[in-house]
Amino acid sequence: MGIVHSIFIQATLLTFISTGLLQNIIQLSALIFVYPFHINTYRRIAEAAQTLHWSIVANLGWWSGSKLKIFCSDEDLEHIGNEAAVLIANHRYSIDFLSTVLVPDQFGRLGQFKAFQKIETKLLPIVGWGFWFTENIFLRRDAKRDVKAIENGVKRLVDSKLPFWLMLYAEGSRFTKDKHERCEEIAADKGWPSLEHHLQPRATGFSKVWEQVKNKNVAIYDMTVQLEDNIDQKMSRVLRKEPVTFHIYIRRLIPDENLIKNDEEPGEWLRELYQEKDARFKKLLKTKTLDGHVASFPEGAKPVREQDLPQPARSNTITKGLMMTVFPSCCYMFYKWSSSSYLGLAASLSVPLVCQVLVNKIIKSGDISSSSTHGLKKSQ
Repeated sequence: MGIVHSIFIQATLLTFISTGLLQNIIQLSALIFVYPFHINTYRRIAEAAQTLHWSIVANLGWWSGSKLKIFCSDEDLEHIGNEAAVLIANHRYSIDFLSTVLVPDQFGRLGQFKAFQKIETKLLPIVGWGFWFTENIFLRRDAKRDVKAIENGVKRLVDSKLPFWLMLYAEGSRFTKDKHERCEEIAADKGWPSLEHHLQPRATGFSKVWEQVKNKNVAIYDMTVQLEDNIDQKMSRVLRKEPVTFHIYIRRLIPDENLIKNDEEPGEWLRELYQEKDARFKKLLKTKTLDGHVASFPEGAKPVREQDLPQPARSNTITKGLMMTVFPSCCYMFYKWSSSSYLGLAASLSVPLVCQVLVNKIIKSGDISSSSTHGLKKSQ
């Protein structure tokens, strides 16, 4: 990595951390002064602050040359990004979190993006606090308490009447060989069809989400993600400006009474959906494309094609603006500190190291080695 490259990365990380603090300050102020009088205005402010912060990560992805190859039908493309939705996505890679930033950035939903998070994430400065302010749903790995958290969290989002994108990794944990073997043992015991490229999905969380969104003008997106050649990558590759390519399949489903029949268990429907995901994953791995693909489940699918979508410019514009405002302000502040005392000098010199450590922690939280064993603690 060259000197210019290293300076750029450090400047970007410092801007990310500084903007994150600014995000938290804006969100906290809105919570105190706006939330008591108009909750949805607070939500819009919190989401706008999130857009500022995470645009930096999205821009890093685009800057590295990373790409999204999005396969969907022309009919679905007209709706994606224009409505509230729950995205049922597979969870396979260490760098999954980058795709969950780039996809909403592509469709203008970066501020409205939410996910189910580990409860410990809430304590992580800047990032975790931002997730809390924007009403992500935090889980404790305790079935009884988590069921309530899912019901209340999803109901709160639906009742707001504002658009949102909620990511649901129904497998409950990231794919590893050991987890897959254990899940297949459980599937064999219960008589479920096996999966080759996915963990068996967990029905409880999805069932609770389904109860809250059916017939509520919230779409369900079936989303399948595959890294090129199915080779796992880490965020450190992106920071070295080595691009990654995500193949993204998206199908829009409307959660009315016809999606899951009254006599059908949501868990059975979800397992059948994952059978379809597995077959699609194998096809994409073999052919490198899904052009012309028609899903067999749920019925009524339209042919998909790779969409020719322009790279979004907003995250780049926002990042440039932050680099020209927040970054110089930070540099000036560190200069004043360093010139005031030896303690200030030490604090200023430690800032790049602190930034790197915190960002490494954020990156490592997405690595396979640090993923939880949730999903193996009990069967359905």
